[in-house]
Amino acid sequence: MTALSKVEGLKLPKISQLRNYLQDRRRALYGNHTISLGELERWLQENSTLPENSHETFVTAYEISEKEASFRFVLSSKYLLQLAQEVNILHADATYKLIWQGYPVLIVGTTDKQRKFHALCLAVSTTEQKDDFKLIFKSMKDKIQLLFGSAFRPTILVADAAKPIKNAFNEEFGDTTIRMCWAHAKRNIQSKVERLVEKPAQRQILVDIDILHSLTNQDSFDKASAYFLQKYEHEKSFVEYFRDQWLLQNRNWYLGAAPMSPSTNNALEAFNEVIKDSHTLRERLQLSRFLVLAKEMVNEWSLKYMRNPSENYFAKLPEITLKDWTDSYNW
Repeated sequence: MTALSKVEGLKLPKISQLRNYLQDRRRALYGNHTISLGELERWLQENSTLPENSHETFVTAYEISEKEASFRFVLSSKYLLQLAQEVNILHADATYKLIWQGYPVLIVGTTDKQRKFHALCLAVSTTEQKDDFKLIFKSMKDKIQLLFGSAFRPTILVADAAKPIKNAFNEEFGDTTIRMCWAHAKRNIQSKVERLVEKPAQRQILVDIDILHSLTNQDSFDKASAYFLQKYEHEKSFVEYFRDQWLLQNRNWYLGAAPMSPSTNNALEAFNEVIKDSHTLRERLQLSRFLVLAKEMVNEWSLKYMRNPSENYFAKLPEITLKDWTDSYNW
């Protein structure tokens, strides 16, 4: 209504009229509200054929279980899979509040040397388990082999502490590095420090953890971690938590864990926000309507490389700015 009020000479409709118009418009664009498993399976079958157009969205893999009333499917384009051939770093995460039924939308992509995020595929599933992510990774590997005759072997995954993502990546690609998102780790550690440590000691512990994060090789990190545990051994509850969660289970949150890869998953999380702001307009869509939108989104991700090749091309080297040179000289 605010946007319409700025249009000169336009008589503003009533809210009820606007809602009715939008409802009719959505129905024309996206079809009916509901979709059965059988209808979903037909849609997936119809969209599984390899298209001639490199930018057209197609279903790379899907699984449906009528017994469990569950499904999972993956969407991509031949061009996006072509870009993925030489990718060494993958980012993976699930986002919610896109589909009215509450299903998670799983996004997998990569970052270039400028740490700019590039989406490679989108998946929807009834759960967020290991098999859901495994289907994504396996379908990418299989389709890249089929289409281009090359092996898909990323060695670094940037994600949060979710075990399903980590386990799926390790099972599919073998000896890999799971880089723990530093932003996610820091939020969790800070929350625990505030709960388990007396206020006077909180700031120094967080400063020391920042120093641990800045270490650039495993040997330094192992030695510094041992000193850290010794220094704060009197904080038994926190030390026990920190050792178990961040030195044993999720230890790759320091900079040297995977050189030349982003230390956070922020680029993907920001991308998820763009989907909500620009595509769904912060509205939860019925699955039947989201299918249409998902096809359009993947097609758009693919086409942008053709429309703006210089702007969206993968950066092979990080850009060194005048400020970087100045800071280096001053240092």
